[in-house]
Amino acid sequence: PLDTAKFLSFEEWKAQNLARAGQSSESFADRYKVDRSDGSDSATANGGVGGGGGDSPDPRGHTRSKNAGTTCKERFNYASFDCAATVHKTNPEAKGATSILVENKDSYMLNKCGAEKKFFIVELCDDILVDTVVLANFEFFSSMFRGFKVFVSDRYPIKQNGWKDLGTFEARNSRRVQAFLIENPLIWARYLKVELLTQYGNEFYCPVSLLRVHGTTMMEEFKHQGEVNTGGAEEDIIEEQGTINTCIAHAKAPDTASREPEHNHPPSPSPSPPPPSAPSAPPGSQVTHSYSHPPSAVPTTQENFFKTVHKRLSLLEANATLSLQYIEEQSRILRDAFVKVEKRQMEKTTQFIEKLNSTVLAELRSYKEQYDQLWQSTVIALESQNTHTDQQIQTLTTRLTLLTDELLFQRRIYQLQSLLLLLII
Repeated sequence: PLDTAKFLSFEEWKAQNLARAGQSSESFADRYKVDRSDGSDSATANGGVGGGGGDSPDPRGHTRSKNAGTTCKERFNYASFDCAATVHKTNPEAKGATSILVENKDSYMLNKCGAEKKFFIVELCDDILVDTVVLANFEFFSSMFRGFKVFVSDRYPIKQNGWKDLGTFEARNSRRVQAFLIENPLIWARYLKVELLTQYGNEFYCPVSLLRVHGTTMMEEFKHQGEVNTGGAEEDIIEEQGTINTCIAHAKAPDTASREPEHNHPPSPSPSPPPPSAPSAPPGSQVTHSYSHPPSAVPTTQENFFKTVHKRLSLLEANATLSLQYIEEQSRILRDAFVKVEKRQMEKTTQFIEKLNSTVLAELRSYKEQYDQLWQSTVIALESQNTHTDQQIQTLTTRLTLLTDELLFQRRIYQLQSLLLLLII
């Protein structure tokens, strides 16, 4: 019964049910693929590598944070060792790569300036839209990094051509913290790769002391878009502006040891000009711009995020319902198969017991016959033995009687001889 039971895989069962309903499994799969790929143009543009795979909203319609391009202790560092960020890979010449994730000026990643290709790959502690990359080198007797490239990806390992290029940047020859603005974050990134191209000076080592990565998570972007749509983002803008002022105050602090962080904007490859309505920062501070695409041109992150969540929940509910039906049907088939197996096993057990009983009865009968034969032979042997014993006893009795008579005769002869001897004497 288990061999004849029609146990189908989930895909076969789904295709069979769709065929019964008059639908095609190919069209259903195509519709599922369309739902998965809706709102993720970066995945299709890159062949599905490093583009989000349809699980995350399109980042093109995001609103840039007011703190983009600045760094300070108040901003969360997604490349920090405290939030479980890790260094996955570096060039073979690099040593102590995990030091760039720790806020310690006495530790650094040591790298040879003459290395053919200097790079490091860091896994961030969350999927974010990267808006600021911060690098620093606090070591005086070493060469300072100059030109470098920044790449991001949402998966790892990844092919060489699967990284998303965020741009080429040029640092200043300064032993201070330098923040670099990311104009177009492209995707929700989990992995960040930095390639060091050139350096200042001709020293043997080119260390990197610090790496910070600032950005916006999906939930933060979703909440921000919700506040903007409901008109309640004014307080958030004021709070972010206060954070900017705090960061700038840190940048303007006196530098007694020439190691106090500063915040600058090195030139990026293609900076976008600020819109006329961009707010102005306080005097002496860096100007950061907030822009958003019109709803008619590009869908907002909130809409994409809501659509993605809704589609994923709908697919999850549909798959859960189908899975439940599949499990119920397969359970019914399995129950029927088990009933058949039970009946067959009961029949086999009954036949086995009957055969066992007949065999045991036949054996018992043969044992009884053998016992009867053995008992009869034993009785006959005992009777013959008793007869032979009786004969021997009679023979012995006869012999004893003769021996007694002879002894009496000999006794009388002895007495007679004794009397004759006495007479003669």
